[in-house]
Amino acid sequence: MPAKEAGVRRLRDVPELPRWAPESVVTAWELAQRADQLSAEEEAGALARLDHPEFFLLWDREDELPGEFLVAEMNPRVHVLLHQIVETQLLQNEPPAARAAVAHLLGLGVDRHAAIHLLGAGLTREIHGALTDPERRPGYTAHLQRLLHTRPGAYPGDLRPGPEPGRNDPCPCDSGKKYKKCCGDGPPPISLQNTRMVLGEGWYAGSDGLDNSPRDARLLYLENLSAVARALQMAEVLDAAAECYRRLVVVAGEVGAWVRQNALRDQLEFALNSPEHAADGSGAGPDRHGQGPGRSGGPASGPGRSVRGGGGGRTGGGSVPGSAGGRPALALCPSALGQTAGRGRAAG
Repeated sequence: MPAKEAGVRRLRDVPELPRWAPESVVTAWELAQRADQLSAEEEAGALARLDHPEFFLLWDREDELPGEFLVAEMNPRVHVLLHQIVETQLLQNEPPAARAAVAHLLGLGVDRHAAIHLLGAGLTREIHGALTDPERRPGYTAHLQRLLHTRPGAYPGDLRPGPEPGRNDPCPCDSGKKYKKCCGDGPPPISLQNTRMVLGEGWYAGSDGLDNSPRDARLLYLENLSAVARALQMAEVLDAAAECYRRLVVVAGEVGAWVRQNALRDQLEFALNSPEHAADGSGAGPDRHGQGPGRSGGPASGPGRSVRGGGGGRTGGGSVPGSAGGRPALALCPSALGQTAGRGRAAG
């Protein structure tokens, strides 16, 4: 890829779509494969949705969602919209510093998805500043310049932003104000740590110890997918929740026995609380060994136990009911397979 396009992703270069890709992405991808004209915004929107497989189901069921649908206090629509804005900037090379910042971060070993989050953090601050101070000069360019001066830290994987101006120094956005009265007066400076989007409560992927392996990327996917399933259940979008739990079991079956146990346990709790959905495959009965319900390492659940109160931590051991039904596994998209995890939510 030419240096000037480093970090740019094009829909026509995606060789195949992952399982369960939403219809809007499939349509755009098919147009791109035929070299049909797509606007930068359309292509960027498809790329942004493609990079969030945990939200695939939401886009196909968007008309069923409440107006303000949140997953772990994060709005999926807003989060993906920020991704779309950054992808549009990269496709159009406007501002040019956006491509340069992504290329620089990739050179430091930052995953591309995380790099998009880092640029999105600057957009979030920009929008916040425009809403709270109409006279404030744009600070997004200064944010990109800070990313361009990011340097490796003292140990592998530790990345730190370049020197932050002193509170009384001139603001790097050239507003003429002191830093503390301009770009320094707002959310804390960005960190290059914990840039992964982790929505759950540590039931599948904890805050530490994950790496770039496909297995750990799937753990992070399961962590976020389980949070989406619980949010759908809380919003009483039960058909979508049932399908989400089914997908959870399908993917967990590829990772390992204890992960599948946890997914089956989640599915069973949903069936106990929403028995009308048990007949469509979302319920779970005794497994092939005749064992009854029981979370790995935790107590069995009785009828009527509410999943809305949350669940205990999951660990190895124990037996659980149900079966994945021999369904095929999810083919995760390349960006998902390269994800690492850090505790905390990504910007946006």
